[in-house]
This record gives sequence, C-alpha cells and structure tokens, in this order.
Amino acid sequence: MMKPTLQDEAFMVGLTEVLQIDEVGPGIVLNDENWDSLAIMSAIALIDEHYNLTVSGKALQGCSSVADLLSLVHSTVAERERAGEG
Repeated sequence: MMKPTLQDEAFMVGLTEVLQIDEVGPGIVLNDENWDSLAIMSAIALIDEHYNLTVSGKALQGCSSVADLLSLVHSTVAERERAGEG
C-alpha cells in the first residue's frame, strides 16, 4: 500500500471516533471493531467530507480492513479523474 496522504491521515483520525478506538491504521480489521451499520453510515459521511466522494454502504460492507477502505477511496478517486470529473 502507498504511503497515506494527509487526507488519509485526517480520514483515519475520524475513523477512530467512528470505531471508538484509540488509533486507526491500515492494518485494523474492521469486523474486530465496531464496524456496524452506524459506523458504515458515518464512514460514508467521512469519505464525503475528506475526499468529496460518494460511496455506497454496500461497497463499504465489502471492506474488511482500513487498508481496503483506503484502496476503495483511492480507486474511486482515480476513476473519477480518468473520467474527467476530478
């Protein structure tokens, strides 16, 4: 995985509050934490706030780690840029 950007760092700080844990890093397994429907909705809002992206709850449900979340965000950003929407 690539080095986290400042946006990624800010997003992960927000995830600490969502998951109610002290520290979040790419290796955190979401199902080991408070990864429920409320956390997914909160993560959707965080992604919108930090990346100006809309992702579906279904896409987030498919993520098993914070690294998966970041990969989803980065691939969505890249797709948007390729489409000329960035």
